[in-house]
Amino acid sequence: MSQATRTSCLKSARSWHKKYVSYLTKWEQFKRQQNETEANFIYDKMVSALDTAVYLTKKAELLTH
Repeated sequence: MSQATRTSCLKSARSWHKKYVSYLTKWEQFKRQQNETEANFIYDKMVSALDTAVYLTKKAELLTH
């Protein structure tokens, strides 16, 4: 099992942030279309992606010290 490094955490965080932006774009589109069912479905994924990106960024900061 490999150890997490600062670089790998930041790389993963960037990937999750890109997913977040993609979900945010879809969520905004569904909200404009007043499609609440799809907007609510995407919202959970969007929040999860953002939470993961934040966690990985904080983990990278901890590995720096």
